[in-house]
Parts: sequence; C-alpha cells; structure tokens
Amino acid sequence: MLHRHFFLIRYTFPTDDVVSASQITSMLRQIPSDMQPIRLVVFGPAGDNAAHKAHRSVVGHAVETFYGAAAPLYSYVAQPSLFCPLLMEVHAADVSVSLQHKQLAGTPYITFEDSCGKQLFMGNLFHADPSAPVGLQAAGCFRQAGEILQAEQMPIDSIVRQWNYIERITGYDGDIQRYQAFNDARSAFYAPAVWPTGYPAATGIGTRAGGIQIDIEAMTSCNSECQPIPIDNRMQTAAHAYSEQVLQNGGQVRRTTPKFERAKLLWTNTEKAVLALSGTAAIRGEQSKGTLNARQQTEITLEHILHLAGRAVETGRISPGKDPYGLQMLRIYVKHMADAEGVKATVEAQCPGIPCAFVQADICREELLVEIEGWGLFTTRSRLCGRAAACQD
Repeated sequence: MLHRHFFLIRYTFPTDDVVSASQITSMLRQIPSDMQPIRLVVFGPAGDNAAHKAHRSVVGHAVETFYGAAAPLYSYVAQPSLFCPLLMEVHAADVSVSLQHKQLAGTPYITFEDSCGKQLFMGNLFHADPSAPVGLQAAGCFRQAGEILQAEQMPIDSIVRQWNYIERITGYDGDIQRYQAFNDARSAFYAPAVWPTGYPAATGIGTRAGGIQIDIEAMTSCNSECQPIPIDNRMQTAAHAYSEQVLQNGGQVRRTTPKFERAKLLWTNTEKAVLALSGTAAIRGEQSKGTLNARQQTEITLEHILHLAGRAVETGRISPGKDPYGLQMLRIYVKHMADAEGVKATVEAQCPGIPCAFVQADICREELLVEIEGWGLFTTRSRLCGRAAACQD
C-alpha cells in the first residue's frame, strides 16, 4: 500500500487576512518533486462565511491550476495559524504511485488499489448553505460520502479516519448544541453499518466560519488478519460510550454519543503501519479537567497521545524502533491566542523534533483549552501480504 508522508508548509509573509492564488502557489512549489500530495489542508483567516467561501475558491483554483487533472484534495479551514499567516498540512505519497483521481456528481475523490487492499480519500465535503441547521448540513455531507462509498463498493464501516470541522461548535441552533446535532447526524449515517473493527479515528473541532466540512479516509484490506485495529485509552472512557451526563442536546429526550475510537492502527500488512490519532483533550474517564490551565491541559493531552502510541506497540503487530512513539506529525488546536506560546513550549519540550501545526480553534467542550491529534508511523513485525512489491508501493 501507500508509503505515507506527512509534513507542513508555512507561508511567512504578511497576508492582511487575504488569501491569494500567488500565496497558495508559492506553498505548492515547496512540495518536494518526488512526492505527490493526496490531501492539502490550508489553515487561515475567515471572518465570515462569505470570506471563507472566497478563500476556499482561491485555494481550489490555485491547486487545480498547479496540478491539473492530478489535483490533490484540498480543504480550507477557518482556523487561524498561530505562528505564521498561512499554514498548509500535506498528506502525500511517493510520485511513483499511481493514484486514481475521480469525481462523482462534481465531488472529487482519490483511490489507490493494489493486492494489499484499497484506499479511498474524500475531502472538502460541505453543504451549499453554511448557515443552514447543523443537522441538515451534516446529513448532506454524509449523503455525498455515502454515494462515493457506494460507487466504489466500499461499506460505510470502511471509514478509518474522519475530520469534522464545525462552525461555532459549542454554540446552539435553538436549544440544540451544534456539536450534539452533528453527532446525531453522524450516528444516523453510521447506524446501518456493523463496524467490526471499531469506529473511525476522528476529530470534531470548531471553526470560525464555513458551516460543516468533512474530510474522510477509508480502506479495505485483502487479508482478514490485516484489518484496522482500534486503539483504546485506559485513562479515558471511549467516546462512543459516554454517559448522558456529558452529552449536550437541550430538551431532546435521546442524545447520541460521538462515534469514534481514540486511535486506529492501519496497514499492519505493509512495511510501515500508520497510526491515526484522534483529536484528544484533557479528559479523564469522561470528565474534563477544565479547572487546569492550558499548559496543564496540554501535559495531560500529550500523556494520552503517548499512551495511545504505546498501546499500538502493545498489539504486537509493530516494532517500537528508535522512537517508541513513532510520531510523525501533530496538529495542536489552542482555544485562546494568549495560551499559544505556553502550549507550544510544552509540546516542544515533550515531543522535540516532531513537526507541529498550531492553530486557533474552539474545542468541543467549553472548558477545554487544547486538543491534539496526529499521525504515527511504525515498522511492522511481519508482512502478511503475499506480494511484497505491491505492499512497498
């Protein structure tokens, strides 16, 4: 399967809250020529939905002009970058890999398939009206995702990683909290599936504008022994098992839980297994450590991240290597700008040398100040796929 690369590109010149094609193009030129991007996530300013739509259009035009028919998926996220005007996160494959660029009803997506299995990448799923109720927007996004999965003959429960960007995540539509309304729509979409290997790794995070946006990664494996492995955290209650006490849904009688695993270990049938780390915060059991300051919350959150990486090694399918945690990249969401320097210092002290994206965003609970997600890459202990050359692609 794909050998994955994760890295960051920063635009360091002032932007005056304006995103231009020349800025995006200059960032694209920094992508190494021996790599082909699969997914680009641009973090930048957007004061309102009109500005967000304009910026997303600029990003899309620049990407499509630069790459033509081989354009990667792209998303523009209204989360200001904390230490540079614009930030681009790049998920890439080796340039020698043959990716299939497709469209369904105008929605682009990418697939890769070999004898080890199949991968599907979707990005920038959004509703035409970002001011519509969250449940309606989310249902529209999931409808798009479901149609693409069906077209590729992949079940809903093949989704292994999902990003859910939710404008004003802790706000309310009437008496229903927006994040809870999103969770209800997600639960409805997931309901027909069996989820034999657990729910996806996922992040649900706030944005300043843009309504609901969803990015998705799905996979199927040729070997039942190489199925994705859900990684649990002994220090946290599984999000999909939260009690009514921590769910917010106004006056509604029934409230659904956030359907995701704390992490997911993928592609253990290849030379390099990927660990997808979900958005993680300072929660013990199911209760927030909301009385702690941002640096203290960061310390607890990193403890969770490193614990999950260690738990992945405990599966026996991967080798710890020189760095037992195998972290390749972290994305750090900070609620308040004033906390940014302290959070950055804490992360860099505990995870030196790891590329980190720092952005400003609201977290799914009002009392939480920091959330962290990331990727790990590990050497596998054994190769179960019968065709080594295909696995090395």
